[in-house]
Amino acid sequence: MDDKAFLQYALKQSFAQPTINSADGVLWDKAASSDDEYLFFDTRRTDLLPFVLPLENLQKYHHAIAHDIRNCPDLYREYDMYKHDLSENITIPENIPEIAAARQQLDMITVNRQSAQKKKIVATLVPVKFITKIKAIRQDYQNSRLKIQDILNSHPEAVNLSILDDFCRLYLQITEKFKWYHPFWRSHQKNLQYYLNEAAQIMKSHHPLPDDFFATRTFAGENGLFRRKSALVCTLKLRQMVILLQKIADEPQLLTLAQTLLVSHDKYNRDLVQYRNDKKIDNTAAISSLRHNEQILFEKFAYISYLDGVRFAFEHKYLNESPQPRHPALPTVSPLNELKMVAKIVSESRTIVTAGKIAQIYNQALTEYDKIRQITDKYLKS
Repeated sequence: MDDKAFLQYALKQSFAQPTINSADGVLWDKAASSDDEYLFFDTRRTDLLPFVLPLENLQKYHHAIAHDIRNCPDLYREYDMYKHDLSENITIPENIPEIAAARQQLDMITVNRQSAQKKKIVATLVPVKFITKIKAIRQDYQNSRLKIQDILNSHPEAVNLSILDDFCRLYLQITEKFKWYHPFWRSHQKNLQYYLNEAAQIMKSHHPLPDDFFATRTFAGENGLFRRKSALVCTLKLRQMVILLQKIADEPQLLTLAQTLLVSHDKYNRDLVQYRNDKKIDNTAAISSLRHNEQILFEKFAYISYLDGVRFAFEHKYLNESPQPRHPALPTVSPLNELKMVAKIVSESRTIVTAGKIAQIYNQALTEYDKIRQITDKYLKS
């Protein structure tokens, strides 16, 4: 495999199979994902709706990869040096005291010239700004979420009503597709209503949903040619709406309102007005705005986590699969000098400037996160 073919393979695999550390707050649920989308969940707040990454985006990433493979001579220069370092295969003893500090300071798993050179390869594609900001973003995100939760916890009834409003909005969105001129969608309507009513009824009986609830509540045509898209959309919307119902599982009145919506929108509106008046809830709009902002904040953070997972997989997994022959490992005779060389290479990686198509994807993700973060600050200060 020549250099171009290998680098293209490594990058495509990285975008398709990112390495995401769930300890950072985002879980890529491979089991719940499908051939059409990846689903990412917040590991600390399971009540947030999943972030959905359409796999049609991979086509966009493949175009970016092809562009950068053609137009990034720095990538090949750094890869040539990496192959040279791989071939020499010089190692640093793991038992010297300085190794632990070097791992921390240089952000490395294995401290050697090969690993340092991989950082230079990555930096020709992924903006250094992204790599250096990701840790601060993770901490900032968790701090913001804690502040948001403090506010929401102070207004539980408004939060519950806001959740019901979200359920209503999602249900009306999907039922707009259930028209006579959309026969594939209309054929799913009864199933969706039945499954939602069933979920609400199970919750009202104070029983958890079966572990296989979603796996066994299917829509006709999921594996077909013509009805597949509509069936998969209904599957995703069912999951999202049931997640919302689970947030209000301890509120039978709200579950009953949700069931009423499935039968009559007009009756739902009348009963909802009565419920608001009885509970004297008047701040639902403000709480909804904060909750929706929190959801968007999570989605932008999840996307950044995905992109960092791509970067990590490329650096730490797929570049390791380089077909370059290696000599047997050769321990250095001068560990401290070798450490200085490694530190120098890592330092050089932090000065590389890239402006390729992949870099644009990363920069845009940072921009979008910064925008929602500024809006979040306004909510928290108001």
